[in-house]
Amino acid sequence: MLFAKKRNRSCNIKRDNLRGGGIVLALSYRNFRIYTAGNAPSLIGVWAQRLASGWMMWEMTKSPAMLGWLGFVDLIPFVVVSPFAGLLTDKIDKIILARVIKIMAMSVAILLTILTFAGKISPELILVLGFLTGLTDGLFQPVRTSLASVLVPKKILASAVAINSLVFNMARFIGPALAGLILTVVSAGDIADNSELAVPVKIASQLTDVGWVFLCAVFSYLFFLIALFSISLENDVKLKTGRTRVFPELLEGVQYAFRHPAIGPLFVIVASIAIFLRPVMELLPGFADEVLGRGKEGYVTLVSMIGLGAMFSGFWIGWRGRIQGLLRIGTISVGAMAISIILFALTKSYSVAIVCMLVFGGSQMLIGTSFQTMVQTSAEANIRGRVMSIFGLLWVGTIAFGAAIIGSLGELYGLPWPTAFFAVFGMCICGFGLKFYRQIKQTVEEDTVAETE
Repeated sequence: MLFAKKRNRSCNIKRDNLRGGGIVLALSYRNFRIYTAGNAPSLIGVWAQRLASGWMMWEMTKSPAMLGWLGFVDLIPFVVVSPFAGLLTDKIDKIILARVIKIMAMSVAILLTILTFAGKISPELILVLGFLTGLTDGLFQPVRTSLASVLVPKKILASAVAINSLVFNMARFIGPALAGLILTVVSAGDIADNSELAVPVKIASQLTDVGWVFLCAVFSYLFFLIALFSISLENDVKLKTGRTRVFPELLEGVQYAFRHPAIGPLFVIVASIAIFLRPVMELLPGFADEVLGRGKEGYVTLVSMIGLGAMFSGFWIGWRGRIQGLLRIGTISVGAMAISIILFALTKSYSVAIVCMLVFGGSQMLIGTSFQTMVQTSAEANIRGRVMSIFGLLWVGTIAFGAAIIGSLGELYGLPWPTAFFAVFGMCICGFGLKFYRQIKQTVEEDTVAETE
């Protein structure tokens, strides 16, 4: 059976002799293998759900601003709840916390499914449910990013993080393709037209079948829950029991992160990328339909290309399996991401846009894996959950602000120029953060070598 229990000691034998690089070595650990097997289909469902929600919003409104606001409500919960979730992650068994959060996420997906099948979905409800989905994602972010550190040894953490990122981006490729296939089979038509029929009635008559995409997401959450209930942790480091001083302990995590010689500068770069570069993903329905003229099929293809590029990068960095050199990889990837966004924003060629999204996906994956690994290996175990919650807040949550601003500007001036301008500005700020390159390298890479010798 997939989740049959096996003793870890059987996997410990001759691990160093396993061939296939860091990926095979990380997957030789039972708990991490089970977590990965359950996480993969769950993420496919998540991406299918996101694609269907984004396209419905665009078809209902044809508004770049509404796309920006959908991205905002989906991601702003990271800013609000991630720090508190990080504190919970440091205090509570991570697997138990993951189970509770995923039950909440599945409940939201069930509600979305019911409303869609009933023909009661609307732009306002999509925003509300997007916020609730973002809330569960914000709670889960520090759990997800810190779990790898207790599922595998520190020396192969880079490979475990890369596998998590690889699974995430494979799902970004497969999930949209699955959603596109479902939408094609059920022949869900466009919503926006010139009739005087009320929008909710149009939705009920034309988009009921999209509920099948959301139903797939529900079952994907269920599969992940089965995996989570098959995992038990014996080496999960938590804070000492006692009275919790919420805000002082949160402040302790913030002070620790930004005073750290490596984590602080990395966080500046991460926030700049999230605000100025990554929001292009939330605006892809508008680019696919309005700028490139490719409609739903073009949107599915562009999102899938991001996942495909990330998948190739994930295989490479996971196989590489070393912390040394990650800073250089991340630095080069920042430049590649910015250039790909500028070209994508200004091109009218669909073929060029596809190549740009491949590069964007690959570089985004390399940046996320490299920086996340460096932060995890640098943070002390008893404060890692809070530090990773700040990482999640910056890497994911701050996209909300960029998406809302670019979307609003796109309503006035079109999407291309605001997107390109933000990419240029973000690259300049990242260049400022990289003046600490040598300091980060010495703190992370050289200290890690010393610890493992």
